[in-house]
Amino acid sequence: MTERHTNQPIDQLDRDFLIQHTGSEHPLITITLPTERSGHNTGAASIRLRNLLDTAEKQLADQGVAAEDISTWLTPARDLVADPDFWNQQAEGLVVLIDGEETITARLPEELTERVAVGDDWLFSALTRALGSEQDFHLLALSRNKVRLFQTDGHSLYDLDLGTIPASEEDLYDDYDPQRFRQEAPQSRGGSEVSFHGHTGDGETERVYTERFLREVADGLSKRFTVAEQRPLILGGVETLTDQFREFVNWGRPILTGTLKGATDTLSAPDILKGLEAPLAEWEEQQKQGLNQETEDARSGKRFLTAVDDIQQAAEQGQITTLLVPAQNPLKGEAELTDLDRTIGLVLRSSGEVRRVAADQEYDLAAITRW
Repeated sequence: MTERHTNQPIDQLDRDFLIQHTGSEHPLITITLPTERSGHNTGAASIRLRNLLDTAEKQLADQGVAAEDISTWLTPARDLVADPDFWNQQAEGLVVLIDGEETITARLPEELTERVAVGDDWLFSALTRALGSEQDFHLLALSRNKVRLFQTDGHSLYDLDLGTIPASEEDLYDDYDPQRFRQEAPQSRGGSEVSFHGHTGDGETERVYTERFLREVADGLSKRFTVAEQRPLILGGVETLTDQFREFVNWGRPILTGTLKGATDTLSAPDILKGLEAPLAEWEEQQKQGLNQETEDARSGKRFLTAVDDIQQAAEQGQITTLLVPAQNPLKGEAELTDLDRTIGLVLRSSGEVRRVAADQEYDLAAITRW
């Protein structure tokens, strides 16, 4: 299993852009392809995109789209083909979505198959992992000396910019001096700052410094991502610090109970990935048990569907809360939109979720309904 570490940026798939298109007047173009990170053979990926755009152009022409419109729609993506800066800042996979008015790209931490589809909806079936977002995590490595932020799937590790998150406790206090801690306590910080008094070696002084640091980190983290961008959160650091941090953080996704142990400010990327094995295995087991219980409850309440026709009908009526899609390895090349793509679109547009499950399930497709 390959371990990867990079400071190259990755993106969240724009779900709002995907679900806002219903009955679009223009054909929707979905392109996926594998890419290489900086320092690797980045030229191969640009050639792949050029070839896939040529395929999209042919499909559009076959559908009767005017040559002028085709050129207008595809030009922004074609401009990327010759942009070296773009190709030097890639992850493992690239998605290009074109709706006739706007072109968006998303760099994803997964190797995607070369595919192109032109139709009345997006090729959702090629994006189920990114749409589910339960296999990617944000990792906050928390230390008073150094704060680090990553995105990971357990095999790859991506450095993320901290934004407004303080890089260390020292960043908050220009006059902070651990040696001075043991000699004198601050008398006043003025204004709206915390003001406290203490005697030599007063543990309360350090407690207040630490608490404010953790609150500032929690506040910066909540501002760093929108709710849609958030992933399940893994905390790393000494247990006393991570336990206290949980009291302050406001996070819209689950926070894993297991943590990355150790002095996270000095851990190397391979050591971080190794240390994540235990908390991620615990999370996976919890998710499996939770899904099994959810499925059992749905079965007993007659809310579990496996017949494709029933699932499609429930999706059209907005009844599906969870669509279970077995993981698949799609073939390369041109892709025809299927009923699965349209079903996924309907579920997402009715505020449902899509979850990938192991390919060896007893069903090819399943759904849990709201009623």
